[in-house]
Amino acid sequence: MDAYGLSFELPERLKAAYRGLGFPDRNPATEWRLPVPATFVIDMAGAIRSRHCLSDYRYRMEPQDIVAAVRELSS
Repeated sequence: MDAYGLSFELPERLKAAYRGLGFPDRNPATEWRLPVPATFVIDMAGAIRSRHCLSDYRYRMEPQDIVAAVRELSS
């Protein structure tokens, strides 16, 4: 995830709460880094045709936008 710039450092104000969930002990290789929720639509040549990357997990790419991007690939 770091190689693609799709991770972020957990803010200090949240570390105590995450420690109570067993973080980072459950995945010590990442320490206090979390993945950025991301969606990619990639064509057969490997080119990214649509993407959505936002560290706020509450906001995701809309399903209809994903479907539209995939349909556009087939046209």
